[in-house]
Amino acid sequence: MADKLKILMLEDQPADAELAVEALLKAGLVFSHTRVDIRDGFIAALEEFRPDIILADYRLPAFDGLAALAIAVERAPDVPFVFVSGAMGEEFAIETLHQGAADYVLKGHLSKLAPAVNRALQDAEERRRRKEAEAKVLRSNAELEQFAYGMAHDMRQPLRMITSYMQLLEAGLGDRVNAEQREYFHFAIDGAKRLDTMLLGLLEYSQIGRLGEPPAGISSRGVLDQALLFLQPAIAEARADVRIEGDWPRIFASPDEMLHLLQNLIGNALKFRVAGRTPQITVRSEIDGKAWRVSIADNGIGILPEQIGRLFQVFQRFHPRTSYEGIGIGLVLCRRIVEHHDGRIWAESAGESQGCTFIFSLPAVNEDLEEP
Repeated sequence: MADKLKILMLEDQPADAELAVEALLKAGLVFSHTRVDIRDGFIAALEEFRPDIILADYRLPAFDGLAALAIAVERAPDVPFVFVSGAMGEEFAIETLHQGAADYVLKGHLSKLAPAVNRALQDAEERRRRKEAEAKVLRSNAELEQFAYGMAHDMRQPLRMITSYMQLLEAGLGDRVNAEQREYFHFAIDGAKRLDTMLLGLLEYSQIGRLGEPPAGISSRGVLDQALLFLQPAIAEARADVRIEGDWPRIFASPDEMLHLLQNLIGNALKFRVAGRTPQITVRSEIDGKAWRVSIADNGIGILPEQIGRLFQVFQRFHPRTSYEGIGIGLVLCRRIVEHHDGRIWAESAGESQGCTFIFSLPAVNEDLEEP
């Protein structure tokens, strides 16, 4: 914003405009101004004069203050708009604020005009700085994601070379390798493979919301059925009892991301089961207010309540690899998918061996979505 303010006045009475100017000058403001009283002049001034702030009367013979506010919100959303009117009821004044006005001042109390202008300008400056900071964070996040993707992608090739040459070396040495040395080979190869799997998980994490299918109107039950189909071998192996409950609405979401989300959560319920206990898994869907809510409840190993906060952090493991496979990124991917759809995800558990329930909630949408 320049040192000298530029004030656009929407006012059909020159005398009233002069009184407002005098009040601002008396308060020490330094500014230039232009006055208009018709729609075309107002639009032209927004484009050519490019004001720092707009002071507008509510009623004009050929133009309406609310119409001017709507134009300003659309064409100059960062320019504060202050009503300066002869009469304005409190209810109407509050409505103007809801529609985007920064403030309002009665013409009979012009001593309040300069403070109102200063507040509006300060608020606009704070909003501008906040937007710049948010844009900077978004750019930084995008750059970090691209960097992580590039690094993870490029590092997988030398890791595969390490694994391959270690295996070739072990095979070439043959009987000259004793049991202890063979164990060292196993540790090295296994470590390289696990690191490659972790890099693959990072690649998948960085691609959510960028390379997946675009959001579309889809059947949530159809996506669930597809996830269960893919999980059928694991369900059969665990001899799990999987129950589907509730109403499964049409949703607006990325089909492959929703499939990945449900498959991951149900897969976790199958994996983290108690030995000797038949897995009981209940998948329930419901509309809760304006949200679509899905819960996956199991009777598995559970988790201590004080550790639940760590569940959705990268590479967090709670059990040895010898007991349960995985690298600790599956739930992080689930969180990323849910947040990409403007939702939230959480877990509940009474403690170890007492099962766990994962719940995610997404904004509900119109059920009349067209078939993809």
